[in-house]
Amino acid sequence: LEPVDPIKMNLPDYPRIIANPMDFGTIKSKIESGAYATADMFATDVRLVFRNAITFNQLRDNPVHVGARELSAKFENKFRVLTTQLAGVNAYSAGAILAEEASFARNPRTSTGGAGGGSKKGAGGGKTPRASSGGGAGGG
Repeated sequence: LEPVDPIKMNLPDYPRIIANPMDFGTIKSKIESGAYATADMFATDVRLVFRNAITFNQLRDNPVHVGARELSAKFENKFRVLTTQLAGVNAYSAGAILAEEASFARNPRTSTGGAGGGSKKGAGGGKTPRASSGGGAGGG
């Protein structure tokens, strides 16, 4: 998870061949610091890790080259599924937000002010869905 150290690893050509180094440790730090504004920014860095490994280890039978190609393909498949799922969630969320804003615009005094259970009308009746704070669905 650390950047390639060309001196420690005795790879004097690395800086000449790889213009934009990237590693999973840097990606992890960027995730933890909130540096990625979009999933695509994250994907760009992950792709760069694999592209650098393939570029530097050019022989197709090199274990690093082979591993980078395989992991890259797995990443692309998983990322495609994730972005498809997120697109559906974002479309639903956008629709819910627009519906809430429209409801508030029509009658600002009776709007719930948020998703699930903010008004007296829905409290305790068991019919109004409430937002979960405990991470139940979709966590894994």
